[in-house]
Order: sequence, then structure tokens, then C-alpha cells
Amino acid sequence: MIRILAFSLVVMMASCSSNSRKMAVPVSHEEPKGRLDSVSCDERLKLLIVSCSNYKTPFDKHNLHAEIDEEQADGVYRIRLFVYDSGVNSTNTVGWVVMNTKENTLKDITNDADSPVILNYNKAAYTYYVEHCLGRKVSFCKDMTLLKFFESLPVMKLPFEYSYDFVCNLPDTKALKKSELHYVSSFVDADTDLSDCHVARLPPHAGYHFILVFAHNSMGEGHFFLCALNGKYQLTDRLLIYTAYDMEWKDHIENCYLHYLIDGNGQILLRKIVTTETGEEALGSTKYAFVNGKFVKK
Repeated sequence: MIRILAFSLVVMMASCSSNSRKMAVPVSHEEPKGRLDSVSCDERLKLLIVSCSNYKTPFDKHNLHAEIDEEQADGVYRIRLFVYDSGVNSTNTVGWVVMNTKENTLKDITNDADSPVILNYNKAAYTYYVEHCLGRKVSFCKDMTLLKFFESLPVMKLPFEYSYDFVCNLPDTKALKKSELHYVSSFVDADTDLSDCHVARLPPHAGYHFILVFAHNSMGEGHFFLCALNGKYQLTDRLLIYTAYDMEWKDHIENCYLHYLIDGNGQILLRKIVTTETGEEALGSTKYAFVNGKFVKK
């Protein structure tokens, strides 16, 4: 009998001890962590650069690689672009870019360090790389919202028409600071250089806003855009209203340019003009109307 009682006590103690251990196990309510980002910082850096609308290279962008070569100053990084060679761990440098996180600029210095190309980068991709890979906080014009920026632009009177003096001097326009270039970088095409950019605006029409971007192309000639923005200041369309170039005309190389005229009713007239020793001659014209956020050829 005593043996039976002793055996029962052992079983009961073991059972209590087991229950006690089960209750002591903490229950975790944490969500399972997601997979680590498989895209490396060097790969993100490469994608940031090659995705710039005006980044040009004779090499296949898919074969390019990027790495930070050195930090030249606080927040200023020199980036090396390279391709792998046939040898083991052998690479060939094919480009250089400078990232300035204080000014939020990317400059392609591959061809000329004294006259770099200011790259039009994707703002979200730039912010992610700088904050997550460099550990630096990104701030775009803390004291100036897009609305304030737009309202700070001088207003050009209508009708707004081409003149030689205006093209040369750009009076009554605003010269953009480097920290302001991102506001208009997506408004222009890949051939536009914003390193010496001026802007202005036109009176609103049909519920849309209009910005004039006065820049240059890769050849150094004037490159002017008329840009239409909706109520949220998002680009709905753009129209190249002025550029100049040389062309063969009557067995001579002559200068040709676009002559623009913008009236107050959403009508734009562009005339192609060739200049010769004897004067100017119109080669043709195109009319546009602004309809539902778009410049429509008539």
C-alpha cells in the first residue's frame, strides 16, 4: 500500500512539474521578419545612375557596375563606373560620377570634370540609396514646397514671342540653384543640360499651370520647353518651343531655329526659320492647341 501511495505521489509531482514548464514557455506575438533585401548597395548605385534620363555611355548599361571610389569631402563621393575584363578580378574604368549629398546632385564628370553633366535622377531611388546605404538623411529644400517654388517663379506676359535678345539674355527669368533642379529635371528630355537653367511661368489656362524651362542641349544650343502641369503640379505634357542647329541649305551650311509665339488662348505657333547672309526665310510652321492637358497639333 505504501509503495502504491509513493508511486502515486511521484506521478503527481512529475505531472505538476510538466505543467509548470509548459506554462512558463513565453508566447511570441512578433510577426515573422521579411526576407532581407537581395539588391546590394553597389547594384542600387548602378541602377540609380543608369536610370538617369540624360546619362549617356557608349557601353551596354547592363554590363556596367558602380562603386564608391572615395569620399572626397563630407557627403561628397566619387563614384567609379566599370566593366569586368577577361582577366581574373580585372576591371576597366569607363566613367566617373560625383554625388554631393549636401546639394543632392549627381554629376557625370567622365568627359570633362570642369563642365560636368548634371544628371536627372529618380528622386525616390536617390533617397533610398543615400539613406539606407550611406546612412545620411535626405532633405530636398526644407523651407520650400513645390507650391512655394512655383509661386516664386516670375510670370511672363502673353503673348510670349521669340526674340533674339531674350534668347541671349533671358531677362525676367529665375536662375535655378542646384538644390532646385530636381523640381524641373523630369520636365525635360534626355538631351537637355540643366547646368545653367532658368525658369519662368505663364498665366494659368483651363485649370492648368505652365512652366517655361530655358536650358541648353548637349551641343550648347538653347533648348526651351513649355510644360503643362495639372492642379497637383504634375507634368501632363511638354513642348519643345525653341532650339537651334546648323543645316544644309542651298549648298551652304546655315543656322536654323524655331520661332515661337504663344497667345493667351492656349494656341502655340512654331515656325522653322533659316538664317542666311541675305536675311531669314520661313521653312514651314506648325500650330498647336492646348486641349485637356495636352499640346495637340492642328
